[in-house]
Amino acid sequence: MKRKALVVDDDESMLRILTAVLETEGFEAITVPDAGEAIARMKGERFDLLITDVLMPGAVGVRSIFRFMESLPERPPAIVISAYWDEDSEMRRTYEEKADGCLTKPFELEDFRRLVRKVCGDA
Repeated sequence: MKRKALVVDDDESMLRILTAVLETEGFEAITVPDAGEAIARMKGERFDLLITDVLMPGAVGVRSIFRFMESLPERPPAIVISAYWDEDSEMRRTYEEKADGCLTKPFELEDFRRLVRKVCGDA
């Protein structure tokens, strides 16, 4: 049985790229364009991995995803990606405390693959 990853991003091309990499790592990727839909999916399904962008449209943001995940009996590992921070930014440090890994866009696909393996215990 394939592991399931929930991928949250409003950029269709990013969703396609991440899905392709996740599929090579043995995941079924479920994609949604915003945090509100991500929370709705997590209410009804169990995921083995969460990958989310930071800035997306809509009133419900990535912080809401992490607040919701606190209520889950088993929290999936989470990777946060963003083009709107640099390696030293306060925003990145905040998400590093909440997530299991962070990446700055643009990133190398091999870096993404390694981080997925690391946070899922496959490294």
